[in-house]
Amino acid sequence: MVILLVDDDVGVQFFVWRLLKANGFTVLTAGDGIAALEASRNYPGSIDLMLSDVEMPRMGGLELCK
Repeated sequence: MVILLVDDDVGVQFFVWRLLKANGFTVLTAGDGIAALEASRNYPGSIDLMLSDVEMPRMGGLELCK
């Protein structure tokens, strides 16, 4: 399963990334919605789940979902 993790807090992003990786998930990371869109476009496979912060600079999670 591939998860796109989007959070502007590097500490939170690392903690969640480590937890997901330890449980066997492939994890793509991004620091905001714009970077997440780019990561999803550049990833050659499909992304099964996105976990996103709501409030982030440049583009928040709600806008990203739209």
